[in-house]
This record gives sequence, C-alpha cells and structure tokens, in this order.
Amino acid sequence: MRWFVFFVFAYVLLAMQVGLASGVSIDTSWGPVQPLFVLPLAVFVGLSAAPATSLLAWAALGVLLDVTTTWGNGATFIGPYTLGYIAGHYVVNQMRTMLVKRHPLALSFMTILAGAAVQLIVVAVFAARNFYDPIPGWVGSQHLILRAMGLLYTAGVAAVLAIPLNALATVFGFRSDKGPAPYGRRRSDW
Repeated sequence: MRWFVFFVFAYVLLAMQVGLASGVSIDTSWGPVQPLFVLPLAVFVGLSAAPATSLLAWAALGVLLDVTTTWGNGATFIGPYTLGYIAGHYVVNQMRTMLVKRHPLALSFMTILAGAAVQLIVVAVFAARNFYDPIPGWVGSQHLILRAMGLLYTAGVAAVLAIPLNALATVFGFRSDKGPAPYGRRRSDW
C-alpha cells in the first residue's frame, strides 16, 4: 500500500467528516444522524491490503478520529475510536475471503458489520467511563440508536465511495483484479 495516497484520502475524508457530516445530518427525535466518511476508506483498505498493513491503517484512522472528536464536555479522549477501529479491522479481516472485494455492495455490507463493531466498542468505552466520571447528557442507549442509524446512512455513502475507491485501487498500490488468475491459469481458461 502506498501510505502517502492513503493519508491524502484519509485527510480529505476526515475533513469531510469533521466539516460536512453535520451539514448532511438527518434530524430525528433522538438527535442528528450523521454519516461516517472515514469508515468506508478503512473497510476498503481492510478488504484490499495485507492484514498487518490494514491493521496499521485502521489504527491510524482510529487515532485521527479520537484526536478530532470532542465529547459532551468538550474533551478529547485517545482510545475509544482506536480500539473500535481495531475491532472493526478484525471483523473485516475475518470476512474478507468470503466477499467479492471490488463490489460496491461488499463495501457497504462490510461497512455496516465493521461499523457495528466500532460503534459497540466506542459506546462500551464511554459507558465504562460514565461509571467513574459521568459525562453530562450522555445516554448509552440513545447513542447506540443514533450510531446504528448512522451506519445505515454510511452504507449508502460507502456504495457511492466504492466507485472511485475501486477505480483508484492501483493508485493505492493494491493488485488489480484483472491480473493473472491463481494457479497459473488464465481467466479465459475458466
């Protein structure tokens, strides 16, 4: 994987998440439902890169999200998204051999599954933290509902992002699916 290309895309999508997510949010009775622009990039890397490389990429994205996310009292915590993204990487790494990696719906489906792991870890970390240092206005069940609806919204974003990400797979340094088939056979031989 070409790390420079990855960090350029991470920077752009992180900027979209910080600056644009609240503008495209959907208001509900529980609060605003926002898409996650960084998660589809993480899933794309998880489906395409070697497991050790994608683990580093997921952890880096988690740290970047921890640094840019402020919570109810205006504080920033390093750890919740990092742990969540490592759990999300595990989900993608376990499922990646069962998917057609370049299909847009595969990216959407894995965004929901990996995002569920990420959001469960984030909410669990803050639920544990809420026991010893209460966060004003923080309700775990409300956050779970909002984050679940946000994952459905993010799945739609992932389907749209899958098209340019898959087209730029070779720019990222990932092997093209149009290469030689395994075991020395050509695709026309199948």
